[in-house]
Amino acid sequence: MEDLRQQGWLFEKPEAGVPFYHFYTYYNFKIMDVKAIAKTIPTMVALVFFSILHVPINVPALALAVGGDDIDVNRELMAHGYSNAISGFAGSIQNYLVYANSTLFIRNGGDSRLAGVLLAVATGAVWVAGPGMIAYIPVMIVGTLIYYLGIELLLD
Repeated sequence: MEDLRQQGWLFEKPEAGVPFYHFYTYYNFKIMDVKAIAKTIPTMVALVFFSILHVPINVPALALAVGGDDIDVNRELMAHGYSNAISGFAGSIQNYLVYANSTLFIRNGGDSRLAGVLLAVATGAVWVAGPGMIAYIPVMIVGTLIYYLGIELLLD
């Protein structure tokens, strides 16, 4: 495995024994630079603008691609707002719908609420398990997935 890692076939092995919440140990509000945060306000406004624009574009496109006709854009905008607010308060990054990933998920049987809940539970389990499992994923799998999603979008 180490030979494969050194040759670039597998991702680097992350630090061992790090708990899933280790990310939060990097937060130190005593050394926070308010001026630096103020300089990011234009970027934050741009992200909010992007979030507002992408939902009315991507949600109907996704519905059209998978044959759904029960889409409420207002509900999707509200869900996006709540999820991004919760994500921000939890110290995480902005989230948004990825059209290609959602299309792939739905076309492979993830077309029910149960599938969405199971995906959320699996994502949470991976988060709690930690980054150690990444060390066993071949780099080529990630590249192949990206190419596949690109080809699917091109064909659509």
